[in-house]
Amino acid sequence: MKLLNNRLHIEFDEMVDAISTIEQKEPEKVSIYLRKSNSTQNSLLPFIKDPSCRTKVLYEWNDMGLKYKAIVQKRFGDPYEFIAKEPLRKLLVKDFQAEEFYLKFRYDGGRVLP
Repeated sequence: MKLLNNRLHIEFDEMVDAISTIEQKEPEKVSIYLRKSNSTQNSLLPFIKDPSCRTKVLYEWNDMGLKYKAIVQKRFGDPYEFIAKEPLRKLLVKDFQAEEFYLKFRYDGGRVLP
């Protein structure tokens, strides 16, 4: 997801992921569908060329059809919240040893941490 000119856009790969996951379709078929939709300029999936890479497209969230908005929300949750948390997600590194320790930790006769 990207913010361009204060407008939220969904990247092509994210759209493929959302549709294939929610509708349980093969990603290759969804990719073909989206490319065909782009060539026919489907009004429910308006797009622009990605300024950073002109070979990619970005789908405009505000102008997207309700069906596709619902699919994206089911997959990623609120897109504005998702994009706001993205920089933090990139900074986090999962510590598997610490996770294992806290999952196995018991106190007061077998109670676990919340």
